[in-house]
Amino acid sequence: MKYLIWVAVIFAVLWWIRQQRSGKRSPSFKKSKVPNVMLPCAHCGLHIPEKEAVFGKLLANGEPAPYCTQQHLQEHEGRT
Repeated sequence: MKYLIWVAVIFAVLWWIRQQRSGKRSPSFKKSKVPNVMLPCAHCGLHIPEKEAVFGKLLANGEPAPYCTQQHLQEHEGRT
């Protein structure tokens, strides 16, 4: 009977050590170091990632106007 208790204690300790080690592993996904900058479309106001934006003419502040699609760029800049 005492051997059964020792086996159970050793098993519990090994299981606990394994659980502690697995919690320290890094997550399987990597976080992006640079956050995505979201810009509002100058035509419809939809927020889109800067990488996906279509840029048009310069605004008063000297930055190009972002658009969500080429169609919105043409519609907005065609009427101004």
